[in-house]
Amino acid sequence: MRTLRSLALLAALLYSQGTRSQTAYPKGYFRNPMDIPIDLAGNFGEFRPNHFHTGLDIKTNQKENLPVYAAAEGFISRISVSHTGYGNCLYLQHPNGYTTVYAHLNSFDEKIQQAVLQQQLRARQWNVDFEPDSATLYYSKGQRIAYSGNTGGSVAPHLHFEIRNTASQRVINALHFQFDIKDATPPVIRKAAVYNAAASIYLQSPAVYVPVKAPDNQYIIPQTVITAYPVIKLGLTADDYMDNSTNNLGVYKTEMYADGQLLYSTLMDELDFARNRCINGYTDFKYKAEQQAWIQLLSRSYNNGLSFYKVLEQNGAIDLSDGRVKNIRIVTSDFYGNTSELRFSVQYVQGPGTPAIAQVRKAATAFDYRDRHYVFRTDASAFYDDVLLDIRKQPGSNPWSCLLQLHHNRIPLASPQELYIRLLRPLPFELRKKLVFIHEVKAQSLPGAQAQTGLKASFVNGYAFARIRTMGNYFVAIDTVAPRMVAAVPSAWHPNTAVRVTVQEESTGIRSFKAFLGDQFLVFSRKGNTFSYQVPAGLPKGTHRLRIETEDENENRREQTFQVTVH
Repeated sequence: MRTLRSLALLAALLYSQGTRSQTAYPKGYFRNPMDIPIDLAGNFGEFRPNHFHTGLDIKTNQKENLPVYAAAEGFISRISVSHTGYGNCLYLQHPNGYTTVYAHLNSFDEKIQQAVLQQQLRARQWNVDFEPDSATLYYSKGQRIAYSGNTGGSVAPHLHFEIRNTASQRVINALHFQFDIKDATPPVIRKAAVYNAAASIYLQSPAVYVPVKAPDNQYIIPQTVITAYPVIKLGLTADDYMDNSTNNLGVYKTEMYADGQLLYSTLMDELDFARNRCINGYTDFKYKAEQQAWIQLLSRSYNNGLSFYKVLEQNGAIDLSDGRVKNIRIVTSDFYGNTSELRFSVQYVQGPGTPAIAQVRKAATAFDYRDRHYVFRTDASAFYDDVLLDIRKQPGSNPWSCLLQLHHNRIPLASPQELYIRLLRPLPFELRKKLVFIHEVKAQSLPGAQAQTGLKASFVNGYAFARIRTMGNYFVAIDTVAPRMVAAVPSAWHPNTAVRVTVQEESTGIRSFKAFLGDQFLVFSRKGNTFSYQVPAGLPKGTHRLRIETEDENENRREQTFQVTVH
C-alpha cells in the first residue's frame, strides 16, 4: 500500500526524464567575474544545513577587496545589504534573459554605493533591499562593479556567484555557461546505506556500509549485503573535489541500477528557491542530525518538488522478495564527466520475524494534534515521510505555560506549521505584544544568522501562537527586556575614527538600530550583532549629542545618549 501511494504521488511530481540537461545554455557569453583563475570552495547543489548551495563560491586567495567585474553587459536590477545571507549583494540583469548575482561583497562601485547610501538615508536603516533606477547603473562586460569580501553569512573571504533565469528567478548551475575551470578529479564514494522501503525514514536507522576503493575509480562492497527487508531503498554518501583542492563539493549526477535497470537518476541543473529547503527530504535528515554526515536518498520523499529527478522507477525501490541476489551499480559524476562507480550485490534472507510497523500519521495528510494545553496543526505539506510523533508536556515548569516537547528536532518540517500553546493565566493587554516561544535553534540551522533563543508569538484567544519551522521543545515566556548596548564610543571624533556598538538581545532578534548625531541619521553597518561607523570628513564640527535607539522583535526599545566632539 505504501508503494502504491508513493507511485501515485510521483506520477504527479516527476519532471521529464533524461540523463542530461536539454537546455541550450549560451557558451562563452559570461566572463569570469574576477581576474584570477576560478578555484571553487563551493559548487551548485552542494549540501548545506536546510538548503542546497545555489552558486559557485570562488576563492579569493584568502583576501578581501579584490575587484569584481560584470560578467556581461547589463544593468543593476537589485541591490541588497544585509548582515545575514548574501551580505552586500548585486543583481546584474542581462539582455539575453539571465541575471548574474554577486554576493558577500565588501563594497560597491562608487555609483552603486551612492545609490545605496541614498536608499539607506531615506529608509533610515542600514539593511536595504531595493530595485534602483536601471538607467543610471548600466555596466559593460568586464567593467568593475564591486570589491570582494566576507559579508553576510560568509565565514571566509570569497565571491558567491550565481546565474539565474530572469523571468522565473530559478537559479542555474553556472558551470553550464562554460567557464575556464580545470577538473580531472572524480568524486569519492564514502558510504552506501540500505533502508526498509516499507517503513518511514524516521522510524529506522539505515544499515551503512563503507566500500573498498578498487582501481579505475571503482568502489566495491566485497561481501553480499544480506538484508531482512524484502523491499529496500538505498542511500549514498559521495563528495566531489577539484584538482589540487581539499574542499568538499557536491556531485552533479547520480544514477542507480539494479540488475542493469536504471531506477534512479538525478542532475543538479537548476533550482527553484521555493524548493530549497527540500534538501531535508532529498537527504536523510535524521541520520545527519544524529551522525553529522549526509546521505543522499536514492528515492523521492513526499512534499519534495525538486526538479533534479530525471529517472525514478518504482521510486527507487528494489524488490528482493524472491530471495535472488541482485547486482547494484551506483554511478556518480561531476559536471566534467569524471566518474566513480560503486558495485555490490544484495540479497533478502528472511529473519526470525520482522518487527511490526507502528501506526503512523501518513505524510501528505493534514491533522490536528491537540489537548487542553496545546494545538499543533499540520497541513498536507508538513512532512517528508510518515511520522509517529511523540508529544509530551511538563506542567508547572514555568509560570506562563507547560513545557511542550514537540517530538524532537531529528524530524524536519517541510513547511511552516501552526503551534498554539495555552496560557496558564490571564495575560494583561499591554503584554500581548511581548509573547515569545522559547525554543533554541543553533546558528548552523539558520544560514547566515545568529543562534536563536526565542520566536516571536502572537496572542490568539488565550493561546500563544506562531508558525514554526522546527520541532523540539517550546514554552511561552514574556519578553519585556530591551536590547542592551555595550558601547565603546570615543568622545573625540576625527575623520576615520571607528565607532563600534555591540547589542545583546536575550530572546528574539534585533529588529532596529538607529543612530543620530543631533538630528542627522548615521548609517552604521552591521556584522552579527556589532554595529560599526567610520567617521567621514564633512560632519559638522563641534560638540553634539549622539543618540542610539535599539528595538527587538517584540518592540522593546532602548535609547542611550553620548556626548561627542567632532574635530
